[in-house]
Amino acid sequence: MAQGKVKELIEKYEEIRARKERLAKEKTAAEEEYKQIQIDLAEAITEIGEDSASNDGFVYSPKVQGKYSFRAQEDLEAEGLDKIEILKENGFGEIVKETVDWRTLNSTMKEVAESDEGIPDEVREILNVYDEIIVSRTKKASDKQGKLKEAFKRRGRNV
Repeated sequence: MAQGKVKELIEKYEEIRARKERLAKEKTAAEEEYKQIQIDLAEAITEIGEDSASNDGFVYSPKVQGKYSFRAQEDLEAEGLDKIEILKENGFGEIVKETVDWRTLNSTMKEVAESDEGIPDEVREILNVYDEIIVSRTKKASDKQGKLKEAFKRRGRNV
């Protein structure tokens, strides 16, 4: 009886995982289409010599928004530029924030928690510590072995 429940849950897990992957791909495609339709619509409105267009009670007004991002860190370093220092020196220090990426925090604390010393009490006081239950999904070892054997075969080796 329990095996049947596990099989049923695995099937549901796979169904939801596949749907999640499909939706992520659809979201990416939709975002690209959305950007392109905005460009096409702005171009069409501009071509008719108007500032906006109306439809079903909505007004569509094209505009240009300036966007800013840092150049690649490697390029800045190659030119001897420190973006943080330059911002501070030019009166933009208030927008510089000291942050810790959540992924870095998680991996660091996991490593420290598993060490003999553990997480210091002072650090533990500033953390929310909880367990998340997940199910990992990996290929069976036999599938991995098959891929390895194929890779060796392509290199002219029989294993």
